[in-house]
Amino acid sequence: MTGNSGWRRGLLLGLGGVLAVMANATATYAQDEPSEASETVRREAREQVARAKATQSLAAGAEMPGEGVAYSDVLSDPDQPEINLLYVKSLIARGNIQLAAATTERLLLIYPEADDVRLLYAILLYRMDVLDEASVQLDILEQHQPTGAIKAEAARYRELIKQRLSPLKRSASLSIGMHYDTNRNSFPDNDLFLIRDTRFRIPGGEENDWGRIAIGSAQISRDIEQQNLQQVFADIAVLRDDQVEIDELDVSAFLLNGGVLYRTIYGDLIPRVHASWIELNEQKYSQDYSVSLLGQRPVFKGRIKAFAEVTTGWRRYNNTRLLPFSSEQDGDYQRYEIGGARQFDALTALRVTAAVNNIDA
Repeated sequence: MTGNSGWRRGLLLGLGGVLAVMANATATYAQDEPSEASETVRREAREQVARAKATQSLAAGAEMPGEGVAYSDVLSDPDQPEINLLYVKSLIARGNIQLAAATTERLLLIYPEADDVRLLYAILLYRMDVLDEASVQLDILEQHQPTGAIKAEAARYRELIKQRLSPLKRSASLSIGMHYDTNRNSFPDNDLFLIRDTRFRIPGGEENDWGRIAIGSAQISRDIEQQNLQQVFADIAVLRDDQVEIDELDVSAFLLNGGVLYRTIYGDLIPRVHASWIELNEQKYSQDYSVSLLGQRPVFKGRIKAFAEVTTGWRRYNNTRLLPFSSEQDGDYQRYEIGGARQFDALTALRVTAAVNNIDA
C-alpha cells in the first residue's frame, strides 16, 4: 500500500507538473499573442506613414530639376521615389519617353496611390500614342478623386485623347509681326541690271523699309480606316506683308496644299498637290502649280527617318512696274530631294538634305 500510495503521489505530482507547465505555456502564449498583434499594428502604421511620406516626396520631387541623375543613381537606391522621379525627368528632357514611361510604371507598382505619378504616366503614354492605356490610367486617377491642378490636367488630357481618337482633326494659327529690310527693293550695288545677257543702267538706289506682316493658316485631316490608305489632308495659308514706304512691294499670297498618306510594307508614300498665287501692290504677280511624291521610312533600327521627294511644277509671272521683265522667268521646274532626319530629344533634331533644282525658263 505504501508503494502504491507513493506511486499515486508521484503520478499526481507528475500530472500537476505537466498541468503547471501547460498552464505556464498557455499563459505565456496568451501574453505573447497581444504583444505580436500590437507589433503588427505598429509595423503597418509605420509602413503607412512611410508610404504617405513617400507620396508627399514624389510631389515635392516634381519641383526639383532632373539634370545629372543617371541610371547608376537609381541602382544605388531603386526604391527611393525622389531619385526615380528625377531620373524620369532627366529621361523626358533627353527625349527618351519609352524608358521614362517604364520607370514611371515601376514607381506606380510601389506607390499606386501617388496621383501625380499616375498623371505623369498617363501623359507619357499619350505622347507615345498609346491612347487606350492612357485612358485606363486616367480612369484609375479619377477613382482617387483628385483635386486642384491634378484634376484639371487629367481633364485636359482626357479631352486631348478624345480629339486624337477622332478621325477628323482641325487646327488653325495666326501670326502677326513687323520686320525691317535693308535694300528692300533689291537694287544692285553697281546700278546695273542684266537682261538677256545685256546690261542696263536704271536710275534709282537702295531703299530701306519697315513692313507689317500677318500669316494665317488652317489644317484639316481625316483618318481613313483602311489598311493602306491612312489619311487625307489639306491646308491653306494666307500671307499679307504691308510695306510702310514702298507700296509697290506690298505682298499678298494664298497657298493651298492637299494630299494623302499611303502606307506600304516598304514605307510611307505621300503624293501631294500644291498651288499658290502671289500679288504685288494688289496686282497679280505669279502663279505656281505643282505635284510631288514623298517617300519615307525609318532606317538604322528606327533612329533615322530617310526620305526622298520628287516635285515637278509650272510657274507663270506677270510684269509689274518695278519688275518689268518678270515674265522671262515663266516655265517648268523640277526638284529632287533626298535626306534623313534624326530626333535626339524633345528639343533637338537634325535634318540633312541634298537637293537639285532644274528650272526651264
